Amino acid sequence: MNRTRMSFIAVVAAAAVGGAAAPIASAQGEPEICQHAVAELHSDYQSVSAIQNIGRCPVTGPLALSEVWARHGTRGAAVRRQLVDVTASLRDGRLFERMVDVATNSANADNDRVAALIVLMRYYDPRYVPRAQDITARRTSTRFASQPIVPMVVDGVMLINGATPMPGSAPQEVGRVFAQVAANDRDTPVRRAALALRQTLAYRDPQVTPLEAGAVVLVAGCSQRVTLQSTADIAVALEIRVLDTTFQKIYTIRAGSKSNPAKLSLWLPNGTVIASYANREIVRLSERNAPCPSGMVK
Repeated sequence: MNRTRMSFIAVVAAAAVGGAAAPIASAQGEPEICQHAVAELHSDYQSVSAIQNIGRCPVTGPLALSEVWARHGTRGAAVRRQLVDVTASLRDGRLFERMVDVATNSANADNDRVAALIVLMRYYDPRYVPRAQDITARRTSTRFASQPIVPMVVDGVMLINGATPMPGSAPQEVGRVFAQVAANDRDTPVRRAALALRQTLAYRDPQVTPLEAGAVVLVAGCSQRVTLQSTADIAVALEIRVLDTTFQKIYTIRAGSKSNPAKLSLWLPNGTVIASYANREIVRLSERNAPCPSGMVK
């Protein structure tokens, strides 16, 4: 698949969740402003300047930001934007756990949950900067995987490593959260946001994008016909190969549902058909002796 080539100032591909971020501060010491920011947030958790300043603090910052996220009161749009940017730039295991909790807990406000999903996407890769109004909108483009739903920025991204390392399983956890919220959440804006992010992740990194068991099936048809069916809520790119032949090809099938599976008709050489996703086999079809309808040549 094609990807836009970009130049970066403070982050490279290794700065994604699964790699090593490029720190601009260490946990060995903090600026004097950190204690002032903590005190200000205790008295005013919506102070934009205090939120901005606490982002420079790898030791005290993550806990202070976690406490701000835990507040359930009304939060202004400007405060939320600043909170998202600062949290996404401060990469810390404690903040990661807080973002998972905020995103998956329906007791939190919809806007805060969408914001937490955005932070998780930026923890996966800081070059992604989703906009809430885009990922919560109803859109049919999430049904196809030819391009990612969320664009990437071209400017450098400044990061700070917090005192608590990000968990090694963070990429898989991000994919799991997106799948869980997209499939089961009762709040429509949150569900749409998770689905858009999940579709982007499926395009970028199928390895961390879970598919429900049995979501993809192969159905034998007349002669060399095979129908590829998917009930997955996202479009997926599948490798189809036929054993003991040279046939091997990637097919993208749109998103479907249990009530209305997506279907793709294929004409394949005789032999056992295997469908793989993210380099792992998910289904195979060995018996291909389906009868042909009356009047159809086998």
